[in-house]
Amino acid sequence: MKDANDFYEALKPNPVLVVLRALDKDSAMKSIEACYKGGLRIIEVTLSTPDAVTVLKEAKEKYPDLCLGFGTITSLGDARATDIPEADFIVSPHTEENLMEYYRSSYKFYVPAGSTPSELVKIAKKGFEVQKLFPGSLYLAAGVKSILAPLPFLNLIVTGGIKLENAQEVIDAGAKAVCAGSNLAKKEWMQSGSYDLMQAEAEKWSQIKCG
Repeated sequence: MKDANDFYEALKPNPVLVVLRALDKDSAMKSIEACYKGGLRIIEVTLSTPDAVTVLKEAKEKYPDLCLGFGTITSLGDARATDIPEADFIVSPHTEENLMEYYRSSYKFYVPAGSTPSELVKIAKKGFEVQKLFPGSLYLAAGVKSILAPLPFLNLIVTGGIKLENAQEVIDAGAKAVCAGSNLAKKEWMQSGSYDLMQAEAEKWSQIKCG
């Protein structure tokens, strides 16, 4: 993935990013399989997942049509450790000048996060076309609509507090995508090996459509 246009193309079938925080490598791979079988094609492997780099490499080899990226990138050390060709995108949970400077000259598609209109506009003015709104629980559909009314040039991915019940509303309010985290890739399902339940839940999320 080279730029925002590639990212928008990946979102066309379904504007949902799975945010995966797995217990170990095995649960990560089985969760990816469950989400894939459920129809989801964009997955963010967070660095809180053990062996995250290996997980992403093996998942890309097994499912080459998946759009895979790293999340929870909070330092230059994280950025360098995840600088692998298999990663299609990189996401941070915050706004960090050093990281923005690093990725400005990188071939990676990078999405920094902000929690206020000022932070989101700053990200956009730094040249990052897509911005992550975090935590989304502070805003949801009404907040997204309010932010975009005076700032229609923002392209928001909303994460944190997104549930199946409110995801389509957030998209319809103008968000480019929503993130499905612990409401989809549930730790209790990983612990019990209930990946059939995860797949069934992924099938529901796969029905969400672009606004």
